[in-house]
Amino acid sequence: MNVGFISLGCSKNLVDTEMMIGIFKENKFNIVNDPKIADVIVINTCGFIESAKEEAINTILEMAEYKKTGKCKVLIATGCLVERYKEDLEKALPEVDIFLKYSDYAEEKGNSSVVFAKVLKEVYDKIESKKNVKLVDTDLNFMNRVITTGEKYSYIRIAEGCSNRCTYCAIPYIRGNFVSRKMEDIIEEAKQIVSTGRRELILIAQDTSKYGKDIYGKPKLAELLTELCKIKDLKWVRFLYTYPEDITDELIKVVKEKRTGAEKNFEMPKVCPVCGAQAVREEGEAATRCIGIECPAQLLRSIVHFVSKEAMDIDGLGYKIVEQLIEKGLIKNIADIYTLSLEDIASLKKNGKKFAGNLIDSIEKSKKQDLFHVINALGIRQVGIKAAKVLAKKYKTMEELSNASFESLALTDDVGEITANNIIEFFAQEQTKDIIKRLKDLGVNMESMQEENIDNRFEGKVFVLTGALSKYNRKEAEDLIEKYGGKTSSSVSKKTTYVLAGEDAGSKLTKAQELGVIILSEEEFEKTYEFIKKVGYTQLHVFPYSMRKGTPAARMVQVDEKIKHERVNRLIALSHELNENYAKSQIGKTLRVLFEKEENGYYVGHGDNYLLVKVPSDKQLIGQLKNVIIDSYDEILIGRVV
Repeated sequence: MNVGFISLGCSKNLVDTEMMIGIFKENKFNIVNDPKIADVIVINTCGFIESAKEEAINTILEMAEYKKTGKCKVLIATGCLVERYKEDLEKALPEVDIFLKYSDYAEEKGNSSVVFAKVLKEVYDKIESKKNVKLVDTDLNFMNRVITTGEKYSYIRIAEGCSNRCTYCAIPYIRGNFVSRKMEDIIEEAKQIVSTGRRELILIAQDTSKYGKDIYGKPKLAELLTELCKIKDLKWVRFLYTYPEDITDELIKVVKEKRTGAEKNFEMPKVCPVCGAQAVREEGEAATRCIGIECPAQLLRSIVHFVSKEAMDIDGLGYKIVEQLIEKGLIKNIADIYTLSLEDIASLKKNGKKFAGNLIDSIEKSKKQDLFHVINALGIRQVGIKAAKVLAKKYKTMEELSNASFESLALTDDVGEITANNIIEFFAQEQTKDIIKRLKDLGVNMESMQEENIDNRFEGKVFVLTGALSKYNRKEAEDLIEKYGGKTSSSVSKKTTYVLAGEDAGSKLTKAQELGVIILSEEEFEKTYEFIKKVGYTQLHVFPYSMRKGTPAARMVQVDEKIKHERVNRLIALSHELNENYAKSQIGKTLRVLFEKEENGYYVGHGDNYLLVKVPSDKQLIGQLKNVIIDSYDEILIGRVV
């Protein structure tokens, strides 16, 4: 059985993911990188800041699509977002089969492997209904995890949780209080890692400087570093996330004394050592990143993103296929995708001409994607699908976007100064210019096909969706709101205009009530709509309520005027539909018709069922009551006088 993993957030989350991979592997699961072929998909989420929450939810929704288009039978979400909002997520994301919350499974803090092992039974029950599954009991203190950071280095988590209770940080509420691991267990794990050929260890915890204080009575980071330095063949030790008040003289002394003297000050490169593109470090961030679109070191990841569903949506071009294409030298950048031949793809392992033909068709079809898909596909830092839509709508063409000024970009909704700077730097690279020219020359669309909103009924309105909507899935509802000029948000605030509450709405509904945000319920309206449809009224008279002073209704919370008119239009459209259906049911029947006027060679009157009827006649029929056989319907019943 195939299991795929996605790890979001920090290095501590990555260790958890590695633990899960190891435990699933020990229990005879096959680990895969391509979600299309995974029977089980596990997403380890981050829930620390707003952007991380949004990324986690978008990733969950993206992976949920593989339950329709792939092999996925079970979708599992775990990690910090689930730890914070499990109950809300269960209501809002029915696509997820298992929400794995650490605290629901493990009494012992810091022993995540116990948690991950216990969930395996749920997975088996979901997929194969197996009972009494024998699980491999594993412990965080032993090297059961599968290290994913390559052959040079590895992370070691020395503690879990945090007890600092800073007002700006939710970690203690997510991960619990600070709990250190025993020193001897850390040393044993370090030895096993070094025995695999890795020469660098990175110690991680929410607060490494407090290591050991909870179990030894005082900080023991200095002593831990001393013991680690005794391990043969270990060349480098780094430790992350320290607090100034706990950096002792002893710790400084150890760091100084354990240096060999051969160390040199390291300066981050200004250009990428692999491709020569600009290397950028954003203000407030530690990482320096290459922004080269052709960088070989990022090739696999950039292509996988380029072909993904919300980007160019090239069906069939999965992770393993991309790997093979890169290994054979058939693609060296994203533009090379559009130069692939039928023979190139058919030559890959386990792929025949039928698969190759379908993939070529999918590649060709992707050339017609809207500009916002192309913008998203390019992988500009901090430009996701929402920002891409806004940019495409504003600038219309890729050329206009690439020449946009910083000031213009910064003032764009959903962009801001940081993202604007990322866009400017991206398009300034010669690699970017070359790739975009190649894509255009190969037939990829570079213009927006988004229609101008004639109806901007939601302009300036911010919607938050919560609960399960009956008529739309979440993406359809968001697309509809955007179509009419509105915006969607993942959290309720004073800036929220409406909360659209479906079935089993959670804390967002409560918060909206507390803030006095208008709550729109689709339930009552949809029930009315379905009742009318079921009864089959032949005609409706519909009007939006207009408040009158002094009436009880005037004191009620009102639905926005534009929403009223949207609902009125829906009901009028339904009225037309019902009227037409009833009229067509009269074909072949005989009606008594009182003729009232002559119009374009026809005499027109109302039948005894109050439907309009017209007949051709050479005789004067106005004011007469006649039997008419109904022959057809063309916006009005057409018949002949008996």
